[in-house]
Amino acid sequence: MIPEIRQVVHRIDADLPVNGISPLSDAINESLFVERSLGCLSIGFAALATILAIVGLYGVMSYSVSSRERELGIRMAIGATPERVLASILRESASLGIAGVVCGLPFVLATSRYIQSSLYGVQPNDPVVWVSAMAVLVSIAVVAGFIPARNASRIDPHSALRAE
Repeated sequence: MIPEIRQVVHRIDADLPVNGISPLSDAINESLFVERSLGCLSIGFAALATILAIVGLYGVMSYSVSSRERELGIRMAIGATPERVLASILRESASLGIAGVVCGLPFVLATSRYIQSSLYGVQPNDPVVWVSAMAVLVSIAVVAGFIPARNASRIDPHSALRAE
């Protein structure tokens, strides 16, 4: 179509230069390059932060379980089932996730107005997005605590009591 456009413009005004003709989609892509790059960079940093949070929470929960091995062994020796021990450790992990959400909430509220211009199709105060993000973060905390919780539920009461 570009040669035909040049001919039509040349017929109207022969002195008018016709340079840099490109499809509208190319112009839109060029104008949104910076925003898309920042969006991809933000997603990358968010993924990295999430991975670091998972690893950190796993480490904290693993350390907590290993330091409480004797206590958990005593609980299992006096009748606690492995399921109750598992649920107890997962509850602890979920409470850490909830505490993280509560601590981060004021920062999110404070910065939501600043990122409003960068959002497309989502309002910064959309309750569905907020609840979904909080649920994902608490779920990540529970998933990070699952392996230490499973290890805690498999503690042998006899060996835990004899360890000291």
